[in-house]
Amino acid sequence: MKSTLTLLSAVVGAEAVWSLGPESFNCKMRNLAWEYGQKTLPKFGKFENLYYALGLNDDCKNVTGPVHFTPTDSKPNPPVFPTSTTGFSLYVDFLNGDDSNNGSISHPLKTISSAVIKSRGKGPDAFVYLRAGTHYLTETVQITAENSGLTIQNYNGEEVVVSGGKKLDAKWSPYNINDGNNMYVTDVADVDYAWGFQVSSPDVVP
Repeated sequence: MKSTLTLLSAVVGAEAVWSLGPESFNCKMRNLAWEYGQKTLPKFGKFENLYYALGLNDDCKNVTGPVHFTPTDSKPNPPVFPTSTTGFSLYVDFLNGDDSNNGSISHPLKTISSAVIKSRGKGPDAFVYLRAGTHYLTETVQITAENSGLTIQNYNGEEVVVSGGKKLDAKWSPYNINDGNNMYVTDVADVDYAWGFQVSSPDVVP
């Protein structure tokens, strides 16, 4: 019982506990708390936030050694939902699908909107499974009373992003400012105003 209370105190960051015992024991207990957090909440990956909250990066770096995190280490793992073996099912793959397909797993649809329309009136056992990747919404998805009971979920734990943004096919070129090519510019067609802008590259800051 005493060990359990100590471990829970470690997780919530009770500093009074850490002041007891030699530094090596103190830091090893913090490390155990971090490992426990990873096991109990695997969706947080390496649980970078807990690592820093426990002071392992500062107080214990000489005891437990440094840990180097990558951008994906603490990225939450996609949820894994059971796949229905009964009822009505459609599959959507924005990258490889086509809305003229029948929506089977081997011939998926392209858009969520098409799947929602095709699933209307199919009852509470209707499922739309989204395959891995980013699903861009080119129009408003209209869910009506005929879609009552419809479930839309990722397929088999695959990582899915549903985005209302517009993917740009940008061609970047250097631009001279202050006697040096320290900027990159691109022409963007069919965009009047950009409320938000994201660049999917670790080497570029928008």
